[in-house]
Amino acid sequence: LIHQSNDEHEFTIKCAYLEIYNEELHDLLLPRNSSKLSSRLELRENPRSSGVHITNLT
Repeated sequence: LIHQSNDEHEFTIKCAYLEIYNEELHDLLLPRNSSKLSSRLELRENPRSSGVHITNLT
């Protein structure tokens, strides 16, 4: 795909890595010494996509 593309295309890749352990959510891509560690991750329903969304996930 990349070899066939020309300079007119732009690609974006997003990635999240989440662990659920003992009913707690952990952002596995967040560095351990980050100040965001105190930010609580919350699982919320997304009515537009009929799926879920994790708030504060990097």
